Amino acid sequence: MTNSVNDMLQPPDINYHSEIAPSFWFSTSSDIVAGGTETTYTVLEWAMTELLRHPKAMKDLQTEVRGIAGGRPEITDEDLEKMKYLKSVLKETLRLYLPIPLLVPRQAIDDAKVMDFDISAGTVIITNAFAIGRHPSFWEEPDEFRPEILEFWH
Repeated sequence: MTNSVNDMLQPPDINYHSEIAPSFWFSTSSDIVAGGTETTYTVLEWAMTELLRHPKAMKDLQTEVRGIAGGRPEITDEDLEKMKYLKSVLKETLRLYLPIPLLVPRQAIDDAKVMDFDISAGTVIITNAFAIGRHPSFWEEPDEFRPEILEFWH
């Protein structure tokens, strides 16, 4: 395969030959846009669901946003940096409802021992982030939405 980015950036030219069909670029770019949109939508949908189920969290978030943004119609990047509770709400939502629960596979380059597991070099490891986010060894009440537990990160 030739330089794919170069292929994509070339202007239409009857003398230019690409090994990649235009339909491939269209379908790939559509998948990327849809994938990014779908995961963002999923996280926001779960955040709103949890805020509706937890009125105190909703009220605390409203108070923070109104206190920082005031009556302005637009929120700036500087405003977002100050919104610690909003960050906690989003992190807690991601802890409970990862849109992609399995992380990118990795391959062990050396033999290793992790906890009670022997991992041989060459083993492909897939991390289940969903299970980590709900594991009782790491979280008290792991299935409960509690954004306040993440405030210590800020």
